[in-house]
Amino acid sequence: MNIGLVDVDSHAIRKQFGSTIYPNLALCKIAAYHKAKGDNVEWADMFGEYDILYKSKIFNFSPDDKYAYRTKTVIKGGTGYDIHSQLPEEIDRMRPDYSIYPTVPSDTAYGFLTRGCPNKCKWCVVPRKEGSIRPYMDIDDIASPTRRKIVLMDNNILAAGDYCLEQFRKIIDKGYAVDFNQALDARLLTDEHARLLAKMKFIERRIRFGCDTHKQIDECERAISLINSYGYKGQYFLYTMLNDDLNECYSRISYWWRRLQENRKHRKEGDVYAYAQPYRDPDRRNIVPQWQRDMANWVNKKQLFYTLEFKDFEQGRDLGVNNILNNNMGTNFYCTEKISRKQKSKIKSLLMEYIELVDKADVACDFLKLHEKYNGMILDCIPERVHLGKRSWGWQFLWDYHGGRYFKDNLDSIKEYLKDKIIFDENDEVFTLEQFLTDEIGHCLYKTDKLDDGMREYPSHYFISEDGLRFSRFEDFS
Repeated sequence: MNIGLVDVDSHAIRKQFGSTIYPNLALCKIAAYHKAKGDNVEWADMFGEYDILYKSKIFNFSPDDKYAYRTKTVIKGGTGYDIHSQLPEEIDRMRPDYSIYPTVPSDTAYGFLTRGCPNKCKWCVVPRKEGSIRPYMDIDDIASPTRRKIVLMDNNILAAGDYCLEQFRKIIDKGYAVDFNQALDARLLTDEHARLLAKMKFIERRIRFGCDTHKQIDECERAISLINSYGYKGQYFLYTMLNDDLNECYSRISYWWRRLQENRKHRKEGDVYAYAQPYRDPDRRNIVPQWQRDMANWVNKKQLFYTLEFKDFEQGRDLGVNNILNNNMGTNFYCTEKISRKQKSKIKSLLMEYIELVDKADVACDFLKLHEKYNGMILDCIPERVHLGKRSWGWQFLWDYHGGRYFKDNLDSIKEYLKDKIIFDENDEVFTLEQFLTDEIGHCLYKTDKLDDGMREYPSHYFISEDGLRFSRFEDFS
């Protein structure tokens, strides 16, 4: 049979959350099942004909697939279509075929040790879909000899009692690196859980918890302190649900903002980061309020969260500086000489010669030789592009010093060098010298206590000039 797959949530393009690439696990198992039977499996398109077409949709807010496919049978599944839909047992127990997602790391596996959850959070469909907590798979059934990094998507593994502890010990004994990607319930963390977690290897050196109410702050702090007491040195990552109470959300997330500032100042322990998630109704598509979108932007864009309180962020937006979100995030700047008429004429002449000779080329090797030759000659006619530095909101501007080859470590020398240059950014937007120094990097040009200069972490990489400019010591810049 010819089998077509449709990932309605667009994982096939490249779905990322943090640094984790999520495949649609159900489609991976379906692909494995049909390939084992000798069927052809492919991502569906409008030109193919399929005996069975599988459409999977995890989120109810993902727009449905509108393409018309030529198929005999369409099977829809996933929580986005029906919270009660489940794979047949014989497919569900298959080892996933990750090859249908080329972006999935070759050393990483995905799966569940448990299913279900005893909690009844109003925003969560898991209890209705899967029931209470129960063992589901062994860690060895998810891992393989080549996939020893395991992203675990359990909804509440700490609620699994002895089975949880058994799997934790096995993870440590086998040396697997894991990521409890859906977060742990800090309220359920025991001393034994903490001891075992401190011994584990983590894919991203972070442990995730949920902090969806103000009451959970103390429980998260208790869990963090307990795990740290066993020697854990990594980071923590907190999922924070944004409900309909703006003041509660602001108070809860501001607590973690203040904690992060204090910890980054004194470097007491691993950082604790927040990740804000606007509430999504599991039964119907709801409209996410603008303040939730703004708060999520503030929290989840780390350059902003490091340096601005939410009120300052909102004030900035109100004052019409929305480019804080768009243009001021990690932008490289360059300069070059203006191209002379003589250079333009030479480039045009070379291009005409190149085109004429390419038309006469009979074989690929002739074409490649011509391309190499003329590409080099044309590039020789184009003035050198010089990297000036990089701006990130919340960080002081970092000049690429180039060992002093173009300018010295003071602003007068830089201005003199740039006065007759074309200045542009990585998006090819062109600026005058005044626009570049005032509008683009003016807020982060000179040393200030309000901006991070990176000196604490990598002091040997940079130096600061007498007038407060920051320079990279390396030709490679970063």
